[in-house]
Amino acid sequence: MEPEQARFRLFDSITAFLKSASQSRPLMIILDDLHWADKPSLLLLQFVVRELSNGRILLVGTYRDMELSRQHPLAESLGELTRERAFQRVLLRGLSQEDVGRFIEVAAGVQPEDALVNAVYTQTEGNPLFVTEVVRLLVQEGQLGQAQRTSGRQTESWTVRIPEGVREVIGRRLNRMSERCNDTLTMASIVGREFEFSQVKALVEDLSEDMLLDVLEEALAARVIEEMPDSIGRYQFTHALLQETLMDELSLTRRVRLHARIAESLEAMYGDDAESHAEELVFHFEQAQAILGTEKLVKYSVSAGDAALSTWAIEEGRAHFELARNLLTDDTDGRTKAEVLFGYARARSALPSEGEFQRCLDLMAEAYQAFKSVGDYQGAVSVAAQLTINVIRFSSGADVLLRDSLQHAAENSPEKARILALLGHVTYFQAGSEEEASQALDESLKLANDLNDKPVQALVLAVQSEMSARNLNFDDARSKSDQAINLAAQVGDSNSATLAFETAANLNWTTCDLEADTRLRALKDRLLADGLRLSTDAVDMGPFFANWFRGNSSEVHNYFDHARENNLPFAQTLEALYLLELGEEGKGREQLDNVVNYADAEENPVLGHFVQGMAWGSFLLGTTQYAELARRMLPHAQRSDMYGNTELVTIPMAEAIIAVVLGDEELAAQADEKLREVPQLVSFLHTTSRVKGLVARMIGNGEKARRHFQDAIDFCESRGMKPELAWSYSDMSELVRDIDDDAAASQQLVENALAIANDIGMKPLINRILARREILKA
Repeated sequence: MEPEQARFRLFDSITAFLKSASQSRPLMIILDDLHWADKPSLLLLQFVVRELSNGRILLVGTYRDMELSRQHPLAESLGELTRERAFQRVLLRGLSQEDVGRFIEVAAGVQPEDALVNAVYTQTEGNPLFVTEVVRLLVQEGQLGQAQRTSGRQTESWTVRIPEGVREVIGRRLNRMSERCNDTLTMASIVGREFEFSQVKALVEDLSEDMLLDVLEEALAARVIEEMPDSIGRYQFTHALLQETLMDELSLTRRVRLHARIAESLEAMYGDDAESHAEELVFHFEQAQAILGTEKLVKYSVSAGDAALSTWAIEEGRAHFELARNLLTDDTDGRTKAEVLFGYARARSALPSEGEFQRCLDLMAEAYQAFKSVGDYQGAVSVAAQLTINVIRFSSGADVLLRDSLQHAAENSPEKARILALLGHVTYFQAGSEEEASQALDESLKLANDLNDKPVQALVLAVQSEMSARNLNFDDARSKSDQAINLAAQVGDSNSATLAFETAANLNWTTCDLEADTRLRALKDRLLADGLRLSTDAVDMGPFFANWFRGNSSEVHNYFDHARENNLPFAQTLEALYLLELGEEGKGREQLDNVVNYADAEENPVLGHFVQGMAWGSFLLGTTQYAELARRMLPHAQRSDMYGNTELVTIPMAEAIIAVVLGDEELAAQADEKLREVPQLVSFLHTTSRVKGLVARMIGNGEKARRHFQDAIDFCESRGMKPELAWSYSDMSELVRDIDDDAAASQQLVENALAIANDIGMKPLINRILARREILKA
């Protein structure tokens, strides 16, 4: 299971639990001190907020903004949370003077004088932390109770000795304790905010256990530390600033030496179980590397990284492996180096950023060679078997690594079965060798059947389904994708299910089968509810296609608004064309320009579809600008991409539209020839029959154009594909008027087109029809 997918299941199960718990009664959950949360915890928070927006749950989080820098993880999370409609930021300006008086009364058990309340409020400006610490100090010094007992009257003025900063307030609290207690807590502060009795005992060898207990009880009485519930012998500082204040009083040299003592004592204390405490040990060995060196730091960083990845804390795992990788030298043991490189490559591949796929493959290849260099061929095979579909799909060179690994993979092993399946995928989709790909997939499937390896069986079926779809064998593709989804769901194989879902979704859009798309999305929701992680965005594009094909422009608008507000990925090309179809030229051009900028980026996985969209955008705008850009980009489009076989369909469709916009008859003739054997389907937002009709009319074959336009009309009418139907009516009306000079038939087609265009708001089509009317009148 991919780390990202596994983590999704964890997050989803937590969300499902909260949803279930809120069914019986509303819940209010308070998360205090979010500025201390780590990044994986903040990612969970973002996920829960996004999923529970309509639940009966109030989620309240508090943090100190003075703790946040621009690089702080919480700052990034807050930026994401502001996209949520239910999110509300409440800025706490501090306690009012009345609130301060009430707090003193409750905390001290006395009725405070007005002058005291005013002094505390003025000096602290109502900051809750300052108020709390100052009142605690006053209580500890006995000033409140003494004043009440001795004066019995209101004091005209109070001088509250408030330090300039909260650290000084904390310092006063610490100074109330004995020197031995302060020294011991200083040792404990190096361990962390939380610490165990045994850890501190190892650092203060001159104290017996009873004496150490006395010291800790003194700190407990002063409320500097508190015992952790349900954990005997474990404590924590009551506020993180207490720990920081103590730690900052130490010199750097002293701190490093204490970290070294802690690291060695913890390692000795944990013994054979040390690696299960790797994250804790990494912290101290890293701080003490100037004394202890880096060998054990690398060792425990690898263990901590592996543990993090296994629990889907991907960012944390990457950080551990990155630390270890930066510590590698020429003297590092070869096997250790290979493990570090493999861990780092896995962490990078788990959540690759856009454009990082080649880098991820290069890192995996580096780890692969590192294992081979020390003679660990099984380790090298493990690297090859753990390549991800997206990394091999959107990079080059994976086939070389996979073929080499087959020489070292054990016969009849699960690793060999998976490597063969991956090789089949990359061989077909990058090299275009269907025969070699089929051979590898058949061998993989046979081995998987012998091993009863259902994940590999599902993967092979998913790849075969995609191959059939790209060869326009839709029936076989649909059958295999259904089998792959069912099998993957049985064994919880999210990777294969994702690939099969993408193929099935593309099939539904390609054939404009809206009912099948509805069923597919219902199945997706059902499997997600059962805990299967689908990391595909393709299925989620279903609402766009379904609503646009049906002419529900308002629902399409809501779809893009929802995607943008919730930071969900969506196709900018589709939004650009949708906006242009409605005549929103300014916004449409802006999005189309974004498409152009992205189209120039390296490793673009959808360039073929970009050029088709850019060409149609030019048509809608009545300009050649984007069509000329599209023509220049055509040679760089891949023969296949994540949306299908560009060589068979997308590129000829793009060439056809570019030819129509630019008036290039030679390019039109080439496109006409390439589209000859392409069946009736939808490419992006256009039917192949209508585009065939456009190029046929351009090269002067009116009867051929008529057949194609009629095919487009019949298809769109049967499928309820309204926008394309309106264009087809309009195209046929122009043809009938020009060739047959049949004004009545042409007018009927125009009325049909206008009825749909007006209902949807297709301004470019409406303007085209009205402009043609004026020309005919003239």
